[in-house]
Amino acid sequence: MTRSPRFPWAVGVAVAFGLFLATLIARRCKFEPPEQAEIVHTAVAPEEVTGSLLRDQPAHQEGSSVDGDERRWKSYLSTTLADYKRNVNEPQHEVSGRFANETFLKQRELRLLALGYPQAIRGEILRLAKDETADLLERFAAFYALGVLAHAGDSEAETVLVGVSRNQDQRLSEQALGNLLASDSGGKHRDLYRESALRGSVTSIKALSYWADGSTESVLNQLLAPSRRESSSPLMRCDLRPRRPWQRPGL
Repeated sequence: MTRSPRFPWAVGVAVAFGLFLATLIARRCKFEPPEQAEIVHTAVAPEEVTGSLLRDQPAHQEGSSVDGDERRWKSYLSTTLADYKRNVNEPQHEVSGRFANETFLKQRELRLLALGYPQAIRGEILRLAKDETADLLERFAAFYALGVLAHAGDSEAETVLVGVSRNQDQRLSEQALGNLLASDSGGKHRDLYRESALRGSVTSIKALSYWADGSTESVLNQLLAPSRRESSSPLMRCDLRPRRPWQRPGL
């Protein structure tokens, strides 16, 4: 005769109670991971004082962050212009080599701003370039940035440079012509260079040596005429030998 286990009801009650207790604990102690703010990697302008490198920062999702970034880039543009003016005015400073000049004249920063953040600084650059009352050196820096924009296909920047290239103030026109030439590899503005060369523009005379078309040769022949060969002529300071395309100056 088989004997039934002792107290079977006690085992069932114990198991049921254990399951109930485990379920209760799980519900009371349910794990929920803490909320984390989404990190959007965005370029932040270098610090105005330290000039620190670009770094990743948490970006707010509201539209106000865009305006904040633009204000920061405009502030950095102002700092760059101030550094450019200070370096140009620094007495007895000699810089040799393209890269040393780019560093000293803040051209890297101007190029970065023009190409990377045109929506933030383009309007200010255009305004500065056209403002006859603005500081002369700041306008020179603006012409360089416009040359970068023109090289990237900005037609308005190109138009402004063409306009200033006809300015009666030779300091302005020479700077504008130099930056226009750097963005004009196809010689689109040769008529302007010819016109300016006959007025004595050294930059335009040098520019014409990159092309050998009939109209350009005619202008150069006029410049080589005996009546223009006096020692004070800008032509005497220029090398008019034809140049190969890859010898053109660039940005």
